[in-house]
Parts: sequence; C-alpha cells; structure tokens
Amino acid sequence: MGLGFPSLTTTPLSGVIMAYVSLDELKTALGVGDLYPDATLNEVIETATAVIKPFLDTNAVGITFARVDAGVVLFSTINRHNFQTGQSVIVTGTDYNATYTLTNRTDYTFSAATASAVIKRVRTSTLR
Repeated sequence: MGLGFPSLTTTPLSGVIMAYVSLDELKTALGVGDLYPDATLNEVIETATAVIKPFLDTNAVGITFARVDAGVVLFSTINRHNFQTGQSVIVTGTDYNATYTLTNRTDYTFSAATASAVIKRVRTSTLR
C-alpha cells in the first residue's frame, strides 16, 4: 500500500502453517486411536488448518489513530471492520495494548472502557 501502515502476516516466517490441533489431540477427539495411519491424519490436520486459518484472520485490521478521553479509548481503523459492540478484541502495537470489550462502534472506529488515564495519541498499530 505504501502508506506505512503495519501489515499482518497469516503464516509464520518459515512458510509452514501451524496446526491448531496435534496428532494426539485429533486421535483423542475422534476416538480413532491407531485406526488410521499417522500420515493420513496429519494430512487431515494440514488440510483443515489451511481451510480454517483464513477465516480466523478475517477480522485483522490496522489502527490509524487511538486516544483516551474520560476513561474511554477510541480507535480508528484503516479499513472497515466487522467488530460488534460487546465483542472482545486484542490490540497490539500501541500504547493501549490490551484486550478490550467494545462499547461502541462505527464502520471505521470502535471504543471501549479503559482504566488508562494516560492520554496519548497513536498513529499506527495492529489489531486482531
């Protein structure tokens, strides 16, 4: 984009997508023990992870501005977001890094209560 906003990566630097479940966890969850070869179950894990991962990262959005006023932190986002009032979000890369429960929202902003009395302004950061 060339705007200097942070980018979010969806895979580790090694290029390998990290699985959300181990082989032993899958065997236990399905109750299959050694019924299927480990190689087959590993393929299932890799395929399921590759299918699900893009859906888990769809709410990642860059923050362009943040400020605190009267115990409420307001964040502006670079793109339209899909966050909803009452949803928990994790903010990183700002002076306000924390998990917040949204109290208000528009298409490009959201706000949440904060105990922070610090009034700082932030230009860019990352949100998931």
